[in-house]
Amino acid sequence: MASRITTLLTAAGLAVLLPLGGVSASAAPAPVVGHAAAGTATFGIKPKPTSPDPKGERAAFSYSATSGANVRDTVVVSNFGEQPLILHIYANDAVNTTDGGFDLRPSAEAPKDAGGWVKFDDGKTFQTVPPKSKLELPFTLGVPANATPGDHAAGIVAALTMPSADARGNRVNVEQRVGTRVYVRVSGDLKAQLSVTHASAKYHGTWNPFGSGSADITYVITNTGNVRLGAAQSVHVTTPLGGTVRADALNDFEQLLPGNSVRVTTKVRGIFPAFSATAHIDVDPKALYNDIDPKAVGTEGTVGMTPIPWPDLLLLLLVLGFGFLWLRRRRRLSRPAGKASAKASGAKTDRAGALT
Repeated sequence: MASRITTLLTAAGLAVLLPLGGVSASAAPAPVVGHAAAGTATFGIKPKPTSPDPKGERAAFSYSATSGANVRDTVVVSNFGEQPLILHIYANDAVNTTDGGFDLRPSAEAPKDAGGWVKFDDGKTFQTVPPKSKLELPFTLGVPANATPGDHAAGIVAALTMPSADARGNRVNVEQRVGTRVYVRVSGDLKAQLSVTHASAKYHGTWNPFGSGSADITYVITNTGNVRLGAAQSVHVTTPLGGTVRADALNDFEQLLPGNSVRVTTKVRGIFPAFSATAHIDVDPKALYNDIDPKAVGTEGTVGMTPIPWPDLLLLLLVLGFGFLWLRRRRRLSRPAGKASAKASGAKTDRAGALT
C-alpha cells in the first residue's frame, strides 16, 4: 500500500496547524480540525495552559535555558470526534521551507537538534485518545551540556494515518499531521546576522528598439547567526546613465531559523539596455515579536548584467548596410559618365592638333 501525507483543515484549525507552516508564535492557539478521505477525524494539539483563564493560553512552547538544564512541561492532545483515535505523538527539528515557512523534518528522519531533546514521561510513541476527550502528556526537555548558544526550534506533532484511495482507486495511506512549536533559547553569546549569497541576474530584452526589458534577480538569504530573525528585503537596478528601477514590493519573511536559507526570485521591469547594469539586493533583519532587538546590521549583495540592445544594434547594422549599398551604387553610376567626358575631351584635342 502506498502512503502519502496530507493535511486538510477547516478554517477553525488554521491557527494551530500553521505554527508548523508559517504563522508567528504570537498567534492565538485554536483546535486543529483534520478531515481524512476514509472518514472524519477531528483532533488537535497545543501546550497545556499555565492557568485556567484565557491569559494562560500559549501559542507555543517557549523557553530560555542554560546548557544542561531540564525543563518540565505538558502537551495536550484532544479528540473532538465520536471514535477513539490512535495518534502518533513525536517531536522533530524545525526547518524553513523554500518560501520561508515553518515546517518539521519528516517523521522518518531522526532529529539532530531540539526535536531530540523532548522525552515523554511514558515513553510511548502512539497514544489512544478516547472520543470527546483530552490527553495530557508530560515531557521533559533536556538541553544537552554541549548545546550551542542561541535559538533552537522544534515541534511536537500528533499524526493520524488512515486508509484511503486515490483518483485511480489505488489504496493509499493518508497521514494528517498537526503540531505545536517549540522554541528554546540557550544562554550565551547571541549573534544576529543574515547574509546574501548566490546572486544572479538574467536580462530579458525586447524587440522594440525604443522599449525596455526586464530582469529576473535570484539570490539566497541565509541566517548565519544563532537567533531567529525576520527579514525585510528590496531590490533595485541601476545603469551607467543614472537610471534606477525598483522591483515590485517583496514580502517580508516572518522568521528565518539559524542555519536555514531561502531562495528568492523577483522580476525588475523597465530596464533600458545600456550594455551594463547592476542589481542591488538589500536585506534588513527584523527582531521577532516580543524578542529582544538583535541590533543586527543590514546586509546587501550586488550582481552585474549586460543588457545588450540587440534591436538597436540590428537597426544600426541595417542602416549602415543600406548606406554602404547606396554609396557603392552611386559610385558605379558615376564612373561611366567620367570616362565618357574624358574620351570626349581627348577627341577634341586631337582634332585641334590635326587642323593646326
